[in-house]
Amino acid sequence: METAAFQRGIRVLFGAGLVLLAVVETCAADPKDYRIELVDKTLKARLGAIIGIRVVNISSKKSVTDAVVRVIALDMSPDGMAEMNAKTGPMPSNDAEIHNFSADLSMPGRWALSLEAIIPGESTPIQDKLLLKTRR
Repeated sequence: METAAFQRGIRVLFGAGLVLLAVVETCAADPKDYRIELVDKTLKARLGAIIGIRVVNISSKKSVTDAVVRVIALDMSPDGMAEMNAKTGPMPSNDAEIHNFSADLSMPGRWALSLEAIIPGESTPIQDKLLLKTRR
């Protein structure tokens, strides 16, 4: 009888250890394991330009399709005109790997696109600033 209770106790401890290992493994992921990238680094300067964004897991090189991405700011600070902001808004995408945003890119030049991505299962959002170029 004591042997059965002992074996049951060992199984419970083993099960608890597996759960703890799974929790530690989930929490061990780091926002540095992900990258936010532009689909096209150069766009035509115009109102309603579509900017495509992809969130990529660096180790697997796969796109994160369930990330929630938002634009924090879009301005011309790389060309010394930080006060030149562009209005942005989310747009639908036919591709699950790409997050689209509409932006009023009113003039050619270099634009700084500040983004935040929330990835399910990660405790910390990813933030990045990307350089986008526009042409006439």
